[in-house]
Amino acid sequence: MPAPPLNREFPPIFDGHEDFITQIRRPRRGDSQLAAVLTGDNHRDLLARSEDGHVDLPRAMEGGLGGCFTSIFLTNERAEMAPVDYAMQEIADLYEVADRSDGRWRICRTAGEVRAAWEADAFANVIMFEGA
Repeated sequence: MPAPPLNREFPPIFDGHEDFITQIRRPRRGDSQLAAVLTGDNHRDLLARSEDGHVDLPRAMEGGLGGCFTSIFLTNERAEMAPVDYAMQEIADLYEVADRSDGRWRICRTAGEVRAAWEADAFANVIMFEGA
């Protein structure tokens, strides 16, 4: 079932920090047991309604959450092993969500792109780096 349009009862809310990237990633070859725990068992689809986690597209739209900053986060282990590779994979994971969303989840780089997403009843996702 597709996500409903953005709830317009109030101005859209923009969340300043979301860590859900760890819930859409799958374990990678070479990950430690801790890294696998942080990613593998939590895998979920942000486009589908879920009781797990803080954000998914259907609940965001219903609640008036119009977008967020998504934190690209690396464990200390990943930061020491291959930080660019892991960060790029997390970014690719977010783009994969946007690509599957039929325009309802947009990666935004400017305030104009955020406004355009809201005008189109889409979720505006700005990527940030945590601990950079």
